[in-house]
Amino acid sequence: MKKIILILIDALMPEALENGIKSGKTPGLKFLMENGVYQPHCVTSFPTMTASVDSSLMTGTYSDQHKIPGLVWYDPKEKRIINYVNGAKTVLALGIRKAAKDVLYHLNQVHLNSKTKTIYEELADHGKTSGAVNFIIHRGRTVHTLKLPFLLNLITRFSLQNKKIKAADILSIGALHKPRFPGRKIFWNWNQSVFSHFGINDNYTTEVVKFIIESGHQPDFLMVYLPDHDHYLHKHIDQPLPSLEKVDQKIVQILNLFGTWEQALKQNTFIIIGDHGQTKIGKTQNHNIDLDQILAQFQVVKLGKKVHPNDQLVIGNNERMVYLYPLKKEIEKDLLNVLLQDERIDFIARKEGETVIVENHKGLKLRFAKNGAYQDPYDVNWHVDGDLGVLDVRLDGNTIEFGEYPDAFSRLYGALFSQDVQMFVLNAKPSYEFITKTFPVHLGGGSHGSLHKTDSIVPLLVAGAKKWPKPNTRIVDLKQYILDLLEVPTT
Repeated sequence: MKKIILILIDALMPEALENGIKSGKTPGLKFLMENGVYQPHCVTSFPTMTASVDSSLMTGTYSDQHKIPGLVWYDPKEKRIINYVNGAKTVLALGIRKAAKDVLYHLNQVHLNSKTKTIYEELADHGKTSGAVNFIIHRGRTVHTLKLPFLLNLITRFSLQNKKIKAADILSIGALHKPRFPGRKIFWNWNQSVFSHFGINDNYTTEVVKFIIESGHQPDFLMVYLPDHDHYLHKHIDQPLPSLEKVDQKIVQILNLFGTWEQALKQNTFIIIGDHGQTKIGKTQNHNIDLDQILAQFQVVKLGKKVHPNDQLVIGNNERMVYLYPLKKEIEKDLLNVLLQDERIDFIARKEGETVIVENHKGLKLRFAKNGAYQDPYDVNWHVDGDLGVLDVRLDGNTIEFGEYPDAFSRLYGALFSQDVQMFVLNAKPSYEFITKTFPVHLGGGSHGSLHKTDSIVPLLVAGAKKWPKPNTRIVDLKQYILDLLEVPTT
């Protein structure tokens, strides 16, 4: 049976991939395209941020089931903001030790729903092996012991040193946790330094993949994460090719491990996918939707501070999408009225019982709930009432058609029901992003997080498979496809 290598290229978008192949400067991707099946409109999850998307990819569910709301969210039990490392200034404000514990331990071992199985767990339960290289979601059945670099141990006060975690059989988290095999080890180099994100970079990822395959311990399923393309596009969204050429060089190195590229496909199924798109943000200050300013009349919890009894509101900033958590019910009406005055906010969504309510500054309102008379393209039934134009939805008889917001109902429902507290979802219009104190700003560059198709459509490329993915496969469908390829029944 063929092994599977899934390579996730952060922020890979269809147009960039296609143009890269046409240019002749991405030979590795071109080879896979010519020997595989390509779907240019794969829908990712929502919010379109790494933590929630990767959780959906590994569990085959949306946030209402895997329970990772986004990259940034508010934990009402601990009364603090969770940030899986987005923005250096923000991490400093929240506390490096807390952020490190959240991303290295709590995300997989505590926050990710224990009742929702990952691919790694499904494979282990059926005698198959798996590996994760620099991938943020890696919970499995094998116990690993964290051995952090001295500098990071100092920063985290040694709170994570020798911490036990359950993960894939083979695990690499940059320099924070390295795979080890008898008689072989990965030696330190500058790709693992603090200046290179402690090894969370494309060069080190490729080194580890080479180490695993050449060791003779390649698992049945290997999850490979290449993060650098996203960092580049945040600043240079109009010129993706130079970055994609570098990504392709890593893919070429992986293909070369098998002698010939044809042999690589005989031994493996390669899956190439992005996790989210990016939207170009305008260059003027008006393209920053300043929530600190807009919400100045409310008592907002200060970043890194404990919730005070007088506090009214918590902000969970996910760049082009925001969670707002009203701590006092009496402010909800005023909060909604203030937000609806800003034309840069595409829509505002909230839940009422089992119903999702979506409205915009034009006064248009839409309600939807599960188990109605209308069916979407993914065989989910919905009750729909109100103005469909709020989410660019059309009805053809009893069939739902989505426009600017792919798989809008399931993805938005997943975000709002990821937690059992009242929350508002704010979505920015194209070319705008939300800003709050200390969070990254991307004027003139790229940003993501929203429900809009520019953030939500990624390419899916499969080569060397014995069966192809079904048409219109979403990221949330890939877990089942992978298990089918490996002949593993879902439990």
